[in-house]
Amino acid sequence: MLQRVVLASVSDELRERLFEALGPFSVEAVEVPSVQRALELTCEIPIHLVVVCYPIEGMSFAKFLRAFREAGNASRGAQVVALAPGKSIGGLKRSAGAGVAILRSDSEFEELATTFMTFLRRAPRFEGNLMVGADLELPTGKVRKMLQIANISETGMLLRTKTPLEIGHMFSFELQIPELRAPIRGEAEVVRLATELGYDRRGGVGVQITTFEGDSRERLKKFLDIRRLPPALAK
Repeated sequence: MLQRVVLASVSDELRERLFEALGPFSVEAVEVPSVQRALELTCEIPIHLVVVCYPIEGMSFAKFLRAFREAGNASRGAQVVALAPGKSIGGLKRSAGAGVAILRSDSEFEELATTFMTFLRRAPRFEGNLMVGADLELPTGKVRKMLQIANISETGMLLRTKTPLEIGHMFSFELQIPELRAPIRGEAEVVRLATELGYDRRGGVGVQITTFEGDSRERLKKFLDIRRLPPALAK
């Protein structure tokens, strides 16, 4: 799947370096002449990453981030990379939050590529009010539990549950998505626990999907492609 990248107000020299650093990734890069145009574009079309050059014409970096993260913006959870002169780095970092990287304008290919690798190689995820039925083997026997999904990707799920589970615990699951006629079915394995995930108060486990039943993988992928959540909002 192509990941969308928007480049705003980049110089000729920087453009060449950025495209070189984006080369290893499966991306569709669109270049726009201004940050304002980038806001207009990303408001309507979900993108994965926006690269902006500082200083930003007509607004501060903090104002840009506020506008970019506004509710209703189709790309509000996308990653942001700002390229700026060395003297501006400290101030910009104080304005940045989660999902924002501040790099020097003269950053070499390796640093750019490493940053893009962090942002672009995550699987598309979806967050929403979804429940998954899990057939669990507990000391009391096999039971069907309904677990809340915090987020889901093509390869795994973050589940909220107070049911005691251990790393290595395997179970079958059935996920009914309103947009899909048939449920997604498969097998999953617990690979992370609440203490690693920041869900100590509510409970939680990270599971890896090990196998899918029938065409479940393809249908889940299609759903994620349509309803994907950009990585910055994925936990």
